[in-house]
Amino acid sequence: VTSLNHKYFRNHLEDSLSLGRPLLLEDVQEELDPALDNVLEKNFIKSGTSFKVKVGDKETDVMAGFMFYITTKLPNPAYTPEISAKTSIIDFTVTIKGLENQLLGRVILTEKQELEAERVQLIEEVTANKRKMKELENNLLFKLSTTKGSLVDDESLIGVLQTTKSTATEVSEKLHVAAETEIKINSAQEEYRPAATRGSGAALDLKASPQKPFRWILDMTWLNLVELSKLSQFAEILNQGGWVLLQNCHLGLDFMNELLETLLVSENVHESFRVWITTEPHPKFPITLLQTSIKYTNEPPQGVRAGLKRTFTGISQDQIEYSNLPMWKPLLYAVAFLHTTVQERRKFGPLGWCIPYEFNSSDFTASVQFIQNHLDDCDKKKGVSWNTIRYMLGEVQYGGRVTDDYDKRLLNCFCK
Repeated sequence: VTSLNHKYFRNHLEDSLSLGRPLLLEDVQEELDPALDNVLEKNFIKSGTSFKVKVGDKETDVMAGFMFYITTKLPNPAYTPEISAKTSIIDFTVTIKGLENQLLGRVILTEKQELEAERVQLIEEVTANKRKMKELENNLLFKLSTTKGSLVDDESLIGVLQTTKSTATEVSEKLHVAAETEIKINSAQEEYRPAATRGSGAALDLKASPQKPFRWILDMTWLNLVELSKLSQFAEILNQGGWVLLQNCHLGLDFMNELLETLLVSENVHESFRVWITTEPHPKFPITLLQTSIKYTNEPPQGVRAGLKRTFTGISQDQIEYSNLPMWKPLLYAVAFLHTTVQERRKFGPLGWCIPYEFNSSDFTASVQFIQNHLDDCDKKKGVSWNTIRYMLGEVQYGGRVTDDYDKRLLNCFCK
């Protein structure tokens, strides 16, 4: 089993040809690899007692037993006449009516097993009778074509005619009885048709829904995600007005194309509707979306002073006045200075940190929250536990991102 995207696809094809083994090529699209042309067209070269075929620029032996199967998940593929002529296309697509009949058989087998057994037996009898009629016709034609002389004088032919007539009459009566019985069985089955209809509709809806990417995701969780993906709130804001913030869109470039198409084809867009998109620079970000947008660049501050200004901009007055303890404001400044320092060192590449780390405002917020909790719980007589603060900042809040030993040693020095 292989696919066109597999890195060893050519090797799998050559091994199957030379060893005479079946090969299944899965999930093909409407275009096939040109290397398959000689195999599909059976352009085999006779070499002694064996055959060879050219796969790409390499000749490979063709052994008996090699079979080539190709499958696709496309619901209605439009293959070229050349591919259709080279292959035998079999459509395994289940129609709504066919699926309904299969489910009806399952329901009957569960609810009325004797009725389903009678139907199966009836089908077998009808098939056997039709086969018998065909054999009689072939036998009669053979006798007529091999008889020499007068047909009236051939006693064996007359005997075959009489046997054929009597047997045909008997078979016709059986087929007539079978047809009446089939009508009765079908009328009894129709009582369960609504259940089969609902089942076929549910099965097709289930097939049309997106499949779970991983087995460990619970069914209910996945259905909730599918419901969220319909973007009903987005459509509501689009029509009634409002702002939407989409973060880290460089991680979902496929959705950006879908978003662009949604915005372009929408007719009833409210005048107060706005979409805010945050993204990192990416070479494959849709150019059309960038050209139709107003772009703002959020660059990191230059220097420690500018970094401290930005950090303090995110601190509210309530945070500054959170505690009356004398060490609160110096601690807040120290954490802000530490946050600015670790971010500023990223500008120097490997000279600043051996590995680039994504320190952000959430690290600063978590550190400030820890300091607040620690001041609330600490004993005023014993004071602040500096070892605890250094450990939490250097090993957990900021140190949790650091993986290099030298970087961790440097960070602990900053925390001291």
